[in-house]
Amino acid sequence: MLNFAKTVDSEITLEKMRRKRGRAKWNRYDPDVIPLMLSDPDYPVPPEIREAALQAIKDDCWNYAWFPEAIEAMAETTRTKYGIDATVKDLMITPGVSPGIKLAAMYTCKPGDEIILQSHMYSPFLRAGVSVGAKNVYLEINPEDNWRFDTEQLNELVTHRTRLIYLCNPHNPVGRVMTKEELKGIADVAIDRNLIVATDDLHCDYIFDGRKHISIASLGPEIADRTISMFGLSKTFGLAGLHIGWVVATNEEIMGGVRKHASGINRGTTSISLAVAHAVLTKCEGYIPPLVEYVQNLRDYGVKRLRAMGKIKVVPPEGTYILWPDFSAYGLSSTDMYKHLLEKGRVATSDGSRYGPAAEGYLRLLFPTSMAIFKEGLDRIEEALSKL
Repeated sequence: MLNFAKTVDSEITLEKMRRKRGRAKWNRYDPDVIPLMLSDPDYPVPPEIREAALQAIKDDCWNYAWFPEAIEAMAETTRTKYGIDATVKDLMITPGVSPGIKLAAMYTCKPGDEIILQSHMYSPFLRAGVSVGAKNVYLEINPEDNWRFDTEQLNELVTHRTRLIYLCNPHNPVGRVMTKEELKGIADVAIDRNLIVATDDLHCDYIFDGRKHISIASLGPEIADRTISMFGLSKTFGLAGLHIGWVVATNEEIMGGVRKHASGINRGTTSISLAVAHAVLTKCEGYIPPLVEYVQNLRDYGVKRLRAMGKIKVVPPEGTYILWPDFSAYGLSSTDMYKHLLEKGRVATSDGSRYGPAAEGYLRLLFPTSMAIFKEGLDRIEEALSKL
């Protein structure tokens, strides 16, 4: 896999992917549909991951999970890679990041409270506050400003009912990688206005063009004391089916409150998943740079192709493997455009209207696959658009 770019296009073909069983991405639609709708990479995993899973099976790891080395590896990664001064007691294992999003709302909010999130946002954020009776308040981000997070606007949105600020960094779906200045501005507002910040940093391995991922809790003890950070292993190597994530809060009161709300609901993950997590965190870091380089080439190709189609606007993502193109110039709603591309192009995308009040007209395209499959998908999109 260190020679990833030289081998992946021969390994990841339409024929081979369609034969893979048990994969929602490749079995949700008819076999002739190219799936660009799910955040689930097609890439083969490093051999260390496969070996760790097989060893766990050989060791009969079918009981309640117990792998303290994996949990310590999560804490070590949190300290050394993400810059957050956390120990094992500051972590809670979750089956991915989405439970942490919900738990943050459950801990911070009661009915009538307010949560600030962005006007384009991963859909679990939109649902989490509503589920506990809180109100979503939207901070406008827009492509003309490269999706910049305006901290002055943030401060103006805070009221006496505001309890929580949701972040996603890198941002899903717009691909923004937040700068240190942006994060510092958010931290200042949270500290001054006595707010909690909950941040999903799940895609943080996919950072392009020399940028650097910064976790907001790493900026200093004051903001760390009021931050709930969420990490996971599903996106980098395509391990979503193992449900591995963890929540970090170095404030003992916050972590205690989150654990209380999770009690009886959050069951963590499996023994096999923890064995894999240990291998990922201790043996696989070297696989990431060539993988990111390959994905950045896909990004560049996708942006160029979409822009050449004429009416589509798209900002190159700074991170993630997500494209967030604006199809509104075609005069169709997001739902109708999604249906048109599926029916006429046999390409599955994500309906942008699910991602916030300002996201109408957008579609979400995921491209962690081979260049051959991605090219075929874009060819089909272009052909389908020519029929409008």
